[in-house]
Amino acid sequence: MPDQPPIMVLQGEGINCDQETALAVRTAGGTPIPTHINDLVVEPEQLMQCAGLIIPGGFSFGDDLGAGRLLALRLKYGALGDALRLFVQSKKPILGICNGFQVLIQLGLLPNANGVREVALAENQQGRFLNCWVRREVPVQVSCFWMQGMTGLYLPVRHKEGRVVFSEPATHQRLVDNGQIVLHYQEDINGSTDRIAGICDPTGCILGLMPHPEAFTFSETAPQNHTVQADGLKLFQNMVQYCRQSTVK
Repeated sequence: MPDQPPIMVLQGEGINCDQETALAVRTAGGTPIPTHINDLVVEPEQLMQCAGLIIPGGFSFGDDLGAGRLLALRLKYGALGDALRLFVQSKKPILGICNGFQVLIQLGLLPNANGVREVALAENQQGRFLNCWVRREVPVQVSCFWMQGMTGLYLPVRHKEGRVVFSEPATHQRLVDNGQIVLHYQEDINGSTDRIAGICDPTGCILGLMPHPEAFTFSETAPQNHTVQADGLKLFQNMVQYCRQSTVK
């Protein structure tokens, strides 16, 4: 694997953050491989040729039948579903951003890659779309590679269905104990359980989060008169570094 590992950035009907995500991968030192979902269905072997996968934000298939559901169905069945399961078993990193997080939940890859739905992303408590910049905290017990070197993130949110809820309270506690809750909002912005903004699977390889790190990979894109480092870039740098290290024999 080269020093600039190939990372697939999924494209498709309604996905609208793929170009920013591809730029973030390139800026972090990786090689973005933009791939349309229709092409991936035809040639699912493309997936295993990549070191990582990102499902960007947007409104895939117009969120018909539920946010992320139709894209999840395209990814789940047939030869592509087999390729995705092999990709997961290979412990290659998968990042789902906003609508991509919703897709990972629909697929049953989060909180555990066993196909069981234990978590849902429900409508915001306000009942409306949120578009604002928010601070987040990284819990001290989190040890997954995604959050290495980070104690907090300042990123925008853009969603209507981003409130994390659990089928059972015990599920939430299990994720806390396992260190799978990787990101909290500093303030309650949408009624999400425990102010959760992102979770990972038990291996730490699959991450879903509602904020948009690709929207803050350059300091110039921060809100006016707000001077902070580009927090989102570090997440992509950690992904690229993991891809490099995981291929060392």
